[in-house]
Amino acid sequence: MPAEYIVCSVRAAQGGEHVTVRLKADGADGRTTPCSLVLRVEEYAALSFRALPGGRLTAEQYDELARAAQASDAYNRGLCVLGYGANSARTLHRKLTQKGYEQEAATRAVETLRERGYLCEERDAMRAAYAIMRRGRGARRILQELRAKGYGDEALSAVAQALREEDFVPICVDTVRRKSPHPPADPAERKKLIAYLLRCGFEASEVREALTEAWECTN
Repeated sequence: MPAEYIVCSVRAAQGGEHVTVRLKADGADGRTTPCSLVLRVEEYAALSFRALPGGRLTAEQYDELARAAQASDAYNRGLCVLGYGANSARTLHRKLTQKGYEQEAATRAVETLRERGYLCEERDAMRAAYAIMRRGRGARRILQELRAKGYGDEALSAVAQALREEDFVPICVDTVRRKSPHPPADPAERKKLIAYLLRCGFEASEVREALTEAWECTN
């Protein structure tokens, strides 16, 4: 392991949002190995030391610099992931670690994305909830699916509060009509339909009312 690192240059990169630090690893045998690290400006400013051209860094300082560079890269990757669709904090963290980022870098990236408003669990969970609702699902199923997606208790609580203001009977009626346009003649088929609606997350009272409304014009 090199005893220390020589800072060759520190330059703005990517429109001034990042800093590229070029280094030479000064080995015990007198040989130097060039390398470069790219950090977000915020990560560079938060370092406990200043990496200035011509300066020397200890191995510990280099490790801090490298961790900041990985956190910066994880942030950029996380931003890209969010560009394809909403993610819970837990899901995004898992995706980043699966891509090879250390736990610390993934955690720092997720927290920064949350602070800057790119990751907002309550907002994204609410959008996801209404998308699930449009698929003909009741409140219980919506919350189950959101929890499976990794949304936390605060986001789920906000969604649950919003769902209490919704009337799920019309949604259940539409689901009934898609599943069975006419009343099943066989009692066993009716039981299967009711079981399906309950699995969709509708309450028993919603199911009873929806079954009556769905077929009232066919009786």
